[in-house]
Amino acid sequence: MSGRPRPRDIERGSNLRQPEASLIFKELDEQGWISERDQENSGPGRKTKVLYLARLLAEIVTDIGARQQKKADNIPGLVRKMADTIHR
Repeated sequence: MSGRPRPRDIERGSNLRQPEASLIFKELDEQGWISERDQENSGPGRKTKVLYLARLLAEIVTDIGARQQKKADNIPGLVRKMADTIHR
């Protein structure tokens, strides 16, 4: 093995079930943060998928922080809308 994590390794290491991990991998892939490649096995069977960071970890962390900040910035407006609706 190349030392790169396989999806199954990440599932086991994070105590996630396969469906949960698949959703997370899909989101990471859609954001362009990971890429997946097939790796030949030394024995018979299908190829093993290995995961790679497609961007620097620091860039990914910055993206996540910006997304969270955007969500936080929207909260006061949502609270005002709720209050306006309640007080009508």
